[in-house]
Amino acid sequence: MQTDVAIVGAGPAGSVAAQRLAAAGVQVVLLERAAFPRDKPCGDGVTARGLAVLARTGLGEWASQFPMPEVLRFTSPDGQVLDVRPETGDGYCYGRTIPRRLLDARLAQAAVEAGVRLVEGTRVRGVRRADGPVARVIADGLEVSAQLVILADGSHAPVTRRLGLVQEPPELVAIRQYFAGDSGPPGRPEIHFQRWVVPGYTWLFPMGDGYVNVGTGTFTWRVRRGEVTLREVLARFVADHPATEGRLARAEPIGPVRSHPLRTCLGNT
Repeated sequence: MQTDVAIVGAGPAGSVAAQRLAAAGVQVVLLERAAFPRDKPCGDGVTARGLAVLARTGLGEWASQFPMPEVLRFTSPDGQVLDVRPETGDGYCYGRTIPRRLLDARLAQAAVEAGVRLVEGTRVRGVRRADGPVARVIADGLEVSAQLVILADGSHAPVTRRLGLVQEPPELVAIRQYFAGDSGPPGRPEIHFQRWVVPGYTWLFPMGDGYVNVGTGTFTWRVRRGEVTLREVLARFVADHPATEGRLARAEPIGPVRSHPLRTCLGNT
């Protein structure tokens, strides 16, 4: 298979890049290991900048159906509470809570609608130089020749690491779990800087209809040294009714606890 650009990974970065290139008339093949819709451990929060990207991708109206914060709650390690009302003037939206299962699938669909060829369920094994300014992307049962290859293979970065473009492991790690039965204000996401997880924090993001995304994260080196156990932090938070004003007192978990590494930089970038 030949194309102008091959993109490895159909997460938000890969799908948006594919969509923008295809809209400009570039031939793009987008390779994704999983099949949509697929889950992705995440806090599910999309910031104002992220919403602006969705709007430029033509998904502004689609995104507007998801919950937006009316009040942001922060708590300090010593238990002090700060409620902040984000600006909403001139149509500005501070952010929305959009499940990654829906967000990633819709972005990939937008790329396909723009003319991208999406290949799902295909694991990329490597990238090799071919004759001239051409690279070959080697995947399961497939080989793609392209003038440009974009690696958007996520925090694990398996292909990027194989090429030696990054050596360092992800510097952060987080876990999250969904719950049903949240009795708190649906427009009040929360971030708690609890003393037993700092540096790090625990979040509670309402999803609507009583569903909530609860998670916690910190530096990877703290977990490796045994300084903190994220599952214990999460369980302690859910059971700490004073911290959440009892909003999770009757909440029940939906599905397992999921974990995922996070990168804030790649090499010197």
